[in-house]
Amino acid sequence: MKQITSPAPKQTCKPWQSLKQQIELLENRGMIFDDKVHAKHILSQVNYYRLSGYWYPFRQLTNNSRKNDFRESTKFSDVLNIYNFDKKLRILCLQALEVIEMSVRTSIAHTFGRISPVAHLDKNNFDQNFVQGKDRQISYDLWLKKYESQIRRSKKSPFIKHHLATYEDLPIWVGVEVMDFGSLSVLYSGLKGRQQKQISQGYGVDNASIFESWLKSLNYIRNICAHHSRLWNTNIDVVAKVDSSFLGLSSADNKRLFFYLIMMKHLLMVIEPDSSWQNEVESLLFDFPIPNNNAIKLDDIGFTSWNDW
Repeated sequence: MKQITSPAPKQTCKPWQSLKQQIELLENRGMIFDDKVHAKHILSQVNYYRLSGYWYPFRQLTNNSRKNDFRESTKFSDVLNIYNFDKKLRILCLQALEVIEMSVRTSIAHTFGRISPVAHLDKNNFDQNFVQGKDRQISYDLWLKKYESQIRRSKKSPFIKHHLATYEDLPIWVGVEVMDFGSLSVLYSGLKGRQQKQISQGYGVDNASIFESWLKSLNYIRNICAHHSRLWNTNIDVVAKVDSSFLGLSSADNKRLFFYLIMMKHLLMVIEPDSSWQNEVESLLFDFPIPNNNAIKLDDIGFTSWNDW
């Protein structure tokens, strides 16, 4: 008979530490501070625990286990450099994702609205697997419930008040304006194949299933950015399918950010051909803050080569 082991008892929380104690703790573990006054100010504004995600790769690695002590020559300024790099990276991604989201909203509204202004409120206009909820995580009923909730949250917006007071329902070109990226991606996944392909081909993606996965992954990245979470050196857990017809995607790792930077670059070239976004990303990546002890590198975001970019 298989023996059932009890879970290990939970530990009590670590004690509160003053800013001075936080610096002393890091210093005792081998971190170098060039300016402790400045470091104290930073720690008073940026949570110690938040920064710990950025100094994690600077910790010594032994037998695939991270130790508390830092690698030789690790500086607090190195941690700040990668923290600021990550902040700029998130801002650039948000800029691209805003443009992409607005474009996809428009494309779905224009394509679906051709069927009927309220095509989104008729189950017959959707793929039947979506209507029947074959995928338990997404279905028409779940999508509609969230959509109605988004309308209620937006009911004080002038354009929503006007339409609710004047018309029986919100037409799709108004409705998309209250949807978040997640709802938009679910809506796309529920469309019939013909509408899906018409939209995806507008972005140069022939396979609608691939484009559907792109939207889900981009929504995941958007949520990371919107919540100010760490983007650098993060695994993208909602992975997109690979379209080998695009330069770089077939050789880049679809669990790492560089793959999605290539994807965003492609989409922006379709939506805003004159955008300077690509150059701004290149400039940021060229200036990646490599520390003297080489604890981190650009490869940590899945960077392969500039030929793939």
